Formats: sequence, C-alpha cells, structure tokens
Amino acid sequence: MSIIRDTEITATSIQYLADTRDYYLTLDIVRDILSEMLIREENSDVQFRIQRFRANINNIKRINTCICSLSEEGDHLSQWQSYSPPQGGYSIGFDRNILEELLNLQGYVLKACLYDSEEQRALITQAITDALIAFHSYNEPEKGWFEYQSESSDYFVNNLSRIIPLIKHSPFAEEKEWRIISEEDVSIERLSFKEGPFMLIPFHRIMLRKDFWKLIRKVVIGNTPQPELAFMAAQKFIHRQEIEASRIMVAKNDDKNISVVKSLLKF
Repeated sequence: MSIIRDTEITATSIQYLADTRDYYLTLDIVRDILSEMLIREENSDVQFRIQRFRANINNIKRINTCICSLSEEGDHLSQWQSYSPPQGGYSIGFDRNILEELLNLQGYVLKACLYDSEEQRALITQAITDALIAFHSYNEPEKGWFEYQSESSDYFVNNLSRIIPLIKHSPFAEEKEWRIISEEDVSIERLSFKEGPFMLIPFHRIMLRKDFWKLIRKVVIGNTPQPELAFMAAQKFIHRQEIEASRIMVAKNDDKNISVVKSLLKF
C-alpha cells in the first residue's frame, strides 16, 4: 500500500530485475535474427552494419531502461503466489487512461507484453530493419573493427532497449503482463538506489497524482488469516490518505470512490 501512501511507483533498471531470464532470452533471439539476416544479405555495406549491430548488442547494459510490471489480472492465483508475501498482500487497480496520461508526462509508456514467438520475432525484425533503413547511406567508421561503437549501432541498441521489456516467455501468458517502460535512457541524476540481496539496485521514482482516487480504482485484499480485519483496516487507511491529500487538493469527487474487496481465491 506504499503506492498510495507515497503516491509513487518505482521503475527498476531492467538488467537488475530479480528474474532476468526474459531479458537474456531476447538478446539471444536478436542475435539469431541478425545472423539469419546476414546470411540472406548480399550488399557488403549492409552485411558489415548487421555484423556491427550484433557485435554491439551488449552495449545495451549501459542503458538505464527502467520498467515496472503490471497485469490485466487483478485477482489471479499465480500472481498472488509469485508476488504476495505469505501473510497477505494487496492488488491495486489503476484507471488506464489517467495512468497513461501521467506516465507520458514523465517520459514513460504503457504497453502490453508479447508472448507469441512469431509476434516477438516480427517486432525485433522491424527494429533491425528500421535501423538499417535509417542509416542506409551512412558511412560506417573503423570498418576493420565490428565492435567499434558507431552512430548506427547506438541507434539500433537504443531502439532495442525499448522493445526488450515487451518480450516474455510464452508459458507465462496467463499473467497478461503490461509494462511501464521509460522511453529514453534514465540519467544517473534521476536514478535512486536501494539495497538488493547481492548489490545495489538502480530505480526511478514515478510520481503519481496527489488526488490518487482518480487514478486508483480498486484494491483487492489477498488471502490473510484475518480477512475482515484486513478489509476494515484497508478502508480506514485509504480514507486517512484521502483526508491528508484533500488538504492540498480539491475536494474528492464522490463518483471516484475506490472499491476495496477481498480476493475470491484461496491460496
């Protein structure tokens, strides 16, 4: 419930997520597609550029693409089991239109993840093709060195950094994940850091509206030993936050009440 209390959500630099399997899987797919394109390509200049793209893929680690994961499923068993602590948790539902407007103002977009392998490959192939077209007449420097970082490879890697967060393993399709993604590299000055199990974790704070009742539409209370008490406490907590926020905001619109409900699932 810190999202409501602090009126912010945190977006983590993607290479520092707890589970990076999707991240590295996607990089492998990109390498495979580039290799396939290289075999088919006949133009020597384009061949070189493809090889340079492939050699510079690891430069993506230098880009701070920050993300936050959401889901269409607000009360799903696998979500509770994966992300909720044993003693219970909360699922917060946002008004998508208001959330997107707020995110866009802060340099973020909200997009649905892709689980279908053909759609994933099509998206990656389009990103590669766009970079090749954009630099069709570009004279690559240092042609004896594929690993040399050029304007074309930077362009390609930057584009790649914005689509990698959308690629997810197909077995997890039931999660129907959406991701909040930074449109550009988040500068060091804008990053915050928190302690992780093995290292510091870079993240960026996305500020929410103080009149959060227009943004948050629903709170689902997860399985807990004391469901009735948890339900009443959540209602009181939200009401208290509304009182605090109303001191600096316009009066609350009554048709924007936040719905507080208990999970229908037992887990």
